[in-house]
Amino acid sequence: MLAKHVTVLVRRDMAEAIPVAVFEHEVEILKDIHGEGNVDLIEDGVPDYPAVEIDSGEEMDRLMNTYGQGDSGQFYAERVYGRSHKGLEAFAHKPTKKAAAEKSKPAAGKGNVKPANAPDDEAPDDDSDEAE
Repeated sequence: MLAKHVTVLVRRDMAEAIPVAVFEHEVEILKDIHGEGNVDLIEDGVPDYPAVEIDSGEEMDRLMNTYGQGDSGQFYAERVYGRSHKGLEAFAHKPTKKAAAEKSKPAAGKGNVKPANAPDDEAPDDDSDEAE
């Protein structure tokens, strides 16, 4: 599954607000733990990290270990995604068309650059009039 980091501001109480970098799909768990209105996405001044491929089964295990259980004894990850990692996959990162287009474009200045050791296309002929 594809996962992307985002930064959120988690308000734990009136005096404590903590910015945290988490995977996009973890935001739903944070909202379940701290309340819908206490978790806000921060978009300004945050690095844009590329999405990464992760194993959904291993990620579900990590989430269960990281966030633990609520007072009822149920894991927060299970409460949000269900008992299977398949529920987690529904929250996988989906790249936008703009992001996909940016990825397929060559980086500025790198489109037609030859490696330093590449032979020249216009090599001199053997018949050239070189001074001997």
